[in-house]
Amino acid sequence: MANFDLSIDSNGSAIKYFDNSTHFICTWENVYLQDQREIGAFTFQVILQNTGKIKSLIQDKIKNLIVFLKEIFISIIFEFLIWIFRIIIMHIESVYPMLIYLN
Repeated sequence: MANFDLSIDSNGSAIKYFDNSTHFICTWENVYLQDQREIGAFTFQVILQNTGKIKSLIQDKIKNLIVFLKEIFISIIFEFLIWIFRIIIMHIESVYPMLIYLN
């Protein structure tokens, strides 16, 4: 579980729960990550059913954060592949210098 801090927004942050014997619902409203307040507040909900199923409902901000992190990961992989490609080209140039100049 993330390190959420309720004291940052004491008027609006809350953890609420509800139990009706078939569902236990826990809602985190306007909570901030303690170490990354600049990201903003999160709201999400987890539903535990008596059947053993667990559902989570995520606000758009968390979904956007996940998409952003995926984009960063793809960017890092792309840069890594370019770096590997450059190393391969440098190796080919050093082993077979004449191949580079043939058209």
